[in-house]
Amino acid sequence: MKLNKKGFTLIELLAVIVILGVIMLIAIPSVSKIIASSRENTFRSTAQTLISGARNMVLASADGRPSGDGWTQVAKTTTVNGHSLDNMDYIIKIEKIPVESGSHTKSPFGVDYNQEYSFVIAIADDEGNYDYYIQMVDANKNHLLLTPEDELDITSINGEDAYNSTNQNNLTTFTNLTTAS
Repeated sequence: MKLNKKGFTLIELLAVIVILGVIMLIAIPSVSKIIASSRENTFRSTAQTLISGARNMVLASADGRPSGDGWTQVAKTTTVNGHSLDNMDYIIKIEKIPVESGSHTKSPFGVDYNQEYSFVIAIADDEGNYDYYIQMVDANKNHLLLTPEDELDITSINGEDAYNSTNQNNLTTFTNLTTAS
């Protein structure tokens, strides 16, 4: 009598499962690193887009003040990142910056930005030209802490561990820059 074999043996099935397991062990960390790197690059790209939007707000007005709402002058003379800020400088909440692409409310990590810690500062020099700094912190504590525009491409996006090690008293907030003391 002839037996009709139309299936796989248990050994063959186990071999396939082991091979797939090994492939997954190699693939998952690699894919995770690619996704994290992509999110960091998008975070930087969003920062650049927000700075461009803030620049457009400043350039759109004849008097050199940002157009629209969501901005205010720095209320007191203070030093941020070694730069002296005074009432000729502007701080603009990122939620108020018009952008054509990207989001000014959700980070690439899928959570909302903390609006108290997320803003652009336009610092005027003696000739009326502006340098732009951005600070972005999301609900998962992924952040850029007051980074100059020209350093965005070399600055790493830090996560919660770096945020927690930052002295909370040294974090610059929208409120402490816009409230006179």
